[in-house]
Amino acid sequence: MTVDLVDFYLVDDPFPAPSEGSYVNVLDHGADATGSIDSLQAFEAAVANASSNHLSVWVPPGTFLLSDHVVLEDNVTLHGAGPFYSKLVGTPQVEGSKQSVGVYGRR
Repeated sequence: MTVDLVDFYLVDDPFPAPSEGSYVNVLDHGADATGSIDSLQAFEAAVANASSNHLSVWVPPGTFLLSDHVVLEDNVTLHGAGPFYSKLVGTPQVEGSKQSVGVYGRR
């Protein structure tokens, strides 16, 4: 076996959660951080809760499987632990397509 290219990353520590009382945690709404179970409903519930209480949504370290795009309300911000820590993965929308996931605002 020959390896022609290796990429190394100096990965920073994960970002901390926002200050206590300023966010809704997706885990508190049933999200699965192992990526084994669809967490879309948990993300949608967290967004709805955050919107009605004027809070942000926190995605802690983990891999979260989402079967569709997440739509944020205008007054909701999504925070995560960083690209190497809070991972959102999608399910193929069409047989043979790649996995995709998106987070969108209503505007």
